[in-house]
Amino acid sequence: MKSNQLPLLTAVLLFAAIETAQGAQTPNSYDCVGKNIHATLNIGTSKAEVSILPTQTSLSLQIGKKSYSFSEAELTKESTLIGDLWEAPLNFVTDVYINHASLLIPSVLVDNAPVEFESRLILTHVSTPFVATPPAGVVNTSRFIPVKCSASMLYY
Repeated sequence: MKSNQLPLLTAVLLFAAIETAQGAQTPNSYDCVGKNIHATLNIGTSKAEVSILPTQTSLSLQIGKKSYSFSEAELTKESTLIGDLWEAPLNFVTDVYINHASLLIPSVLVDNAPVEFESRLILTHVSTPFVATPPAGVVNTSRFIPVKCSASMLYY
């Protein structure tokens, strides 16, 4: 091997080692589509530092003709056995009801290409009446809407 080829070989081997060390990663961007539904979730680091992740988590929802946009402060995340449940309030009337949307994101890993999976957007109506006696029957109704999602890594 010629001595002038050594730096090129070193660079190629270093690049291969870095790629192998990174391997599969937890995605930071999800795009989900269903019947009259479009949801985009970008997960941030919550730190003001230079990173490959966005600094703030955000969720954008299109449900029918209505559009919603939520920042990190408005989102609730609950880890479950089947994935993370990201929840946001859609609307409410004090002492009457709360409507909220929840997007189920299972644990997936991405390598170089986006990963496709199926999930659910859950729309829940929670009755919060301020009455002396509790209401009879189903109080909190939910609709489970199937969505097809794509998970990927976005670099900022």
